[in-house]
Amino acid sequence: MKEYHKAELRAALLRGDMKRALFFQMQLDEKYQSDLRQYYDFVDKVEQQYSTVHNMGAWSGPNANRLELLCKRNIGMAEGLKDRWVKYKQPLPRIPAYQRLAMLYEKQEKYFDAANICMIAIQDGFSKDSTNSGMRGRLARMVKKGKLQATPEMLRELSKLT
Repeated sequence: MKEYHKAELRAALLRGDMKRALFFQMQLDEKYQSDLRQYYDFVDKVEQQYSTVHNMGAWSGPNANRLELLCKRNIGMAEGLKDRWVKYKQPLPRIPAYQRLAMLYEKQEKYFDAANICMIAIQDGFSKDSTNSGMRGRLARMVKKGKLQATPEMLRELSKLT
């Protein structure tokens, strides 16, 4: 498979097809592919742990603490991959760990922490979540539920909601 990718990369470069060349360069980047697999394995761990916490209704305690740590580690992995997603002209994906961590904090009534996670996600370019309004909509809910004083940065992001 590697030889195929190398041959296709050379052919694309000879044709001047930079988009296709970039795709094969991405396929040949072993560190990127390894980091990507590890990132998505952690996405699965986050989702499994969230399911456990949700099904048990255990929003505090060891399972919730484990979920928080898994989310933070997965977010760190995503932030580490962001430059390569940009380099390879890949759209920034939805990062479920931001959403799950904000949801955990919301259930713990830590609205300020949840709002901060929303802001970090938005500022890092990961504003999509599984809802129509994304992390901005979640931010608006946290500000309202927590009766928080929105910062100028929050107000700027909230103004982008349609």
